[in-house]
Amino acid sequence: MARNAIERAPASPRVQGIKLDLGCGERRKEGHVGLDIARAAGVDVICDLAREGLPVADGCAQVIFCSHLFEHIPHGDGPVDLFVALMNECWRVLAPGGRLEAYVPEMTCPGAFADPTHRRFFNHYSFLYFGYYEKQEQSMLEYGRLYGFTGHFKIERFVRNRYNDFLTELGAILIKEDAP
Repeated sequence: MARNAIERAPASPRVQGIKLDLGCGERRKEGHVGLDIARAAGVDVICDLAREGLPVADGCAQVIFCSHLFEHIPHGDGPVDLFVALMNECWRVLAPGGRLEAYVPEMTCPGAFADPTHRRFFNHYSFLYFGYYEKQEQSMLEYGRLYGFTGHFKIERFVRNRYNDFLTELGAILIKEDAP
């Protein structure tokens, strides 16, 4: 795995560093480094995020943004699901206090199931396998550990954007915390 394709000085305890846009395609977020599996106008680094991980150093990212990527991650056939492995990678590359902003189709909308390239479906409980929201007792992190997740996020907030009858988007803003 080429983890140091984007070099950066070690992160300090205060959040600083690069901003990543995973699966950006042609719509890379301003000020972010775009990573995607295919060449496109907004892509700075071509890599298979699901199978190769994130080609950046540990703790170097201030923000990881991904919009409508997670639902496309295949399950894989290894001991750790590829989505869980990608969540481990996000936790690894974020600096302490760094933010993961993830947007996915909410599983209650027709758009979540209509797209034949969607491999998984999400509701707000899906993110509780990777951390907690408001109270640690409400976390499902113990199950996340059974599935191979090694990090720990505090879910800062959930966002729900209803665009039309076909698509409702769920956003989860997760903050990296030290693993307990």
